[in-house]
Amino acid sequence: MNFRYFLTTTLCLISLGTQAKTTADGAWARATVPGQNMGGAFITLTSDQDATLIGASSPVSEKMELHTMKMEGEKMVMAQVSSIPLPANTQVELKPGSLHLMFMGLKQPLTEGQNIAITLKIKLSSGYVETLTIQAPVKSLAHSVMHH
Repeated sequence: MNFRYFLTTTLCLISLGTQAKTTADGAWARATVPGQNMGGAFITLTSDQDATLIGASSPVSEKMELHTMKMEGEKMVMAQVSSIPLPANTQVELKPGSLHLMFMGLKQPLTEGQNIAITLKIKLSSGYVETLTIQAPVKSLAHSVMHH
């Protein structure tokens, strides 16, 4: 009886050590126009331990990519990145003009008022990969320019 209790307690503690608590705040996606096959999504992520955002997916697009904006000569260009570090207890803001999520191959336009499911893949320093599914409301182009 005592061994079973010890084993259960030990397994619970081990599983607590391998899973981070990653929170997602302020998620939103920018509305698109007909014929536009890409779109952006933005969010603030905080993990309670060192972690890395390694991917994302959504049913509204063929795939999602992690992107950043960088200067090339005199112009700002978008570039895909393989991952985004999430240092422990630090807010990492994915926002317009900086790090962000890109919908690639949109299946239909993103319209204001729609809620989009996005699944994030987060790799912990232990190697464990957790998934976090969020809902991102779609906001108009005017809103995103005025407020972000």
